[in-house]
Amino acid sequence: MGEVKKHIIAAITALFLLVSITQCSFLPNEFDSVEFNQLAELYVISSKPASQSWWCNPEEVKQMSHLSNVLKVYSQHRFNQNTANIYSEINDLVTELQSRLFPEDRLPSESYCRLKRENIATVSEGALIVFGGRK
Repeated sequence: MGEVKKHIIAAITALFLLVSITQCSFLPNEFDSVEFNQLAELYVISSKPASQSWWCNPEEVKQMSHLSNVLKVYSQHRFNQNTANIYSEINDLVTELQSRLFPEDRLPSESYCRLKRENIATVSEGALIVFGGRK
């Protein structure tokens, strides 16, 4: 009887420790704050131009391109196809916008840039909502 009691106490103790550790966030999880920060930064840049009026600002589009490229490469090495697809879609939208901005002597219309950036912001915001729920 004593041996069974020791096993039961050991099992209860192990279960208690496991629950305590997971509830206190000591174990790593799928949420990556660096990834989330880059996605949030991309959303902020794409949703409103810093100049308040120039949606075709090449410097801002370069920043968006850098962030979307980092997210795309990052997601390709995370073995999660859904995440890779979302970041690939964002990168495709940014790449399309960037390709229209160069050469700079033939900039697209402000309406085109605004629409593209709003599309990028919409997809980015959707990803923020989904990924922000990961815990």
